[in-house]
Amino acid sequence: MRLQAFGELVPLVFETHLPLGTAPRSRFNALLLQGQIDPHFGKLIAESDDFVKAHFFWTGAVMPLCTRARIDADYKVMNKAAMIGKDGQEIRLYPRMLALLLRLSAHRGGSVAEIGRRTVEVLDQLERNEDQQQFLLTIIEVLDDGHSWPLIASLIS
Repeated sequence: MRLQAFGELVPLVFETHLPLGTAPRSRFNALLLQGQIDPHFGKLIAESDDFVKAHFFWTGAVMPLCTRARIDADYKVMNKAAMIGKDGQEIRLYPRMLALLLRLSAHRGGSVAEIGRRTVEVLDQLERNEDQQQFLLTIIEVLDDGHSWPLIASLIS
């Protein structure tokens, strides 16, 4: 039996009980990072509501993509691909690409299964192609910039 309401109720918890910037949210973030969530992706969860409030995020199709075990098993090469960004911070390709793909999926819509399938297909392809990884590292900051969304959305529609 699937718990479809779970995907709808959990995002509401982040509006009512765990809003960004509160002590309870900070405690929740610390617990997430102590658990199975990859610390590089966990940082994106801790600093933004983009994913925790998405209806597809807390599902079996998407959540495992954020875990250390899944990343180590399936995306080890891409998770090592990194560069230093304009702000001097390290940019890891895997969490940034996963975040970008999930944002695109949220914009495009579809069932949770479809969102998970599309995301895994792209991640699998990138994992096999280090040349594509290196290219994406050179443009990831531009792709992940909120001002680029109208253009990116028009390309995938």
